[in-house]
Amino acid sequence: MKVNFSGMRHWTEQWLPRVRKGGAIASISSTAGFGYLQRMPTVLEFLATPDFDAASTWVETHADVVTEGYTSRRRRSASGPC
Repeated sequence: MKVNFSGMRHWTEQWLPRVRKGGAIASISSTAGFGYLQRMPTVLEFLATPDFDAASTWVETHADVVTEGYTSRRRRSASGPC
């Protein structure tokens, strides 16, 4: 989570001031986000963190829902290993 989401968001935010009018930043991600709609309240809470440090703290304090960053512990225990 720290690298794949928080790190990418931090990197993007640092580059935004350098992007010229009409420019864009594109990121390519893995399929790790599948199933995010079922976890939308948790995802929105995480997205509300204002910066890298806050996101890192959120991840550390939500170990019950963030495992290796790809699945939620709740989902894994309900349906076995993903």
